[in-house]
Amino acid sequence: MSDMSEPDGHGVMVAMSACIGCGRVFMYNPELVPSLLYVPSVRNSLELALAELAAIHTDRHDRTVLADQADCDTCQETIRLLTDEAVREPICPSCAATANPHRAANGFEPIPTEDTAALDGWR
Repeated sequence: MSDMSEPDGHGVMVAMSACIGCGRVFMYNPELVPSLLYVPSVRNSLELALAELAAIHTDRHDRTVLADQADCDTCQETIRLLTDEAVREPICPSCAATANPHRAANGFEPIPTEDTAALDGWR
């Protein structure tokens, strides 16, 4: 990371790393870049890992016995482990634009793309 001065005298923080989606290295302002919580052990985002766990839970348990994951000790332990392991990773503009229609179709919030921090020609 480095600090680049703008003409008005205020600094801009700059970082460079690989996108969690495509692996392309891009520059961004780490305070503004869109990012996802990623779980390395399942090689997926935390949101998708938890959604998959919910689907497994529904298949595994009779809904009349255990209404939701909050009633299941195994699911709660798995959620805790996934959450503890999750790390925040930046996502590039192209991957965010590609992911958003899929996220919307699956009931997830879109990845914000307005006022983002990519510095390599996104605008």
